[in-house]
Amino acid sequence: MGQEVDPDALGPDQLREHRAKLVQGLSALSGMLAGDRSPVGRAFDSGAPEVGLELELVLADPATWAPARCNEDVLARIAGTPDAALWGPEISAHTLELNAPPTTLAGSGLAELERGLRSRLDAVGARAREAGPGC
Repeated sequence: MGQEVDPDALGPDQLREHRAKLVQGLSALSGMLAGDRSPVGRAFDSGAPEVGLELELVLADPATWAPARCNEDVLARIAGTPDAALWGPEISAHTLELNAPPTTLAGSGLAELERGLRSRLDAVGARAREAGPGC
């Protein structure tokens, strides 16, 4: 990771945004390790087992399977949806990230996780098709 990124291609605003995200992530991790129960620093817990996951998706041109550099277009189409906060860009313009909310492992938790993932993946696929050819 990072070897494909030309550091000279990043402007000062992008570097500032990246630094701010790093600081936010480190702050959340620090809070978790310290037992912070705030929404940002959700602590490790001994309650009911849960699973959360992050998926990284590669956008590909359906005709050629070449990487489709259209994550901004897809994210713009997701922007007004209830799940918009779960989606974000990844390092390359042809990747998206989904951060699924934690789900209990008890009862039908895994089935609910599967339904939620299927629904979100179907929706993002539709948004990618809306973005047009090559996406």
